[in-house]
Amino acid sequence: AITRADIVGALNTILEYTPYGPNVEDAKTITLQTLFLVLNSTKGTNIPSIVKALSSDAQDMLIQYIDKGMAMSG
Repeated sequence: AITRADIVGALNTILEYTPYGPNVEDAKTITLQTLFLVLNSTKGTNIPSIVKALSSDAQDMLIQYIDKGMAMSG
């Protein structure tokens, strides 16, 4: 999805297949890095419309990842 510039599709894929459970810390880190790679490759002015295109569950998951990323950076 990201190679086709389908940012919504890329985010949906990332947020739909999030790793859960014990012993998946590396997968969680890679998922977080990928999520921020997608967001950072997107024009800031496009972010609101992209977020609106996500389901409410995906939006909730996105916020959780953003919170986690902010906590790690500070």
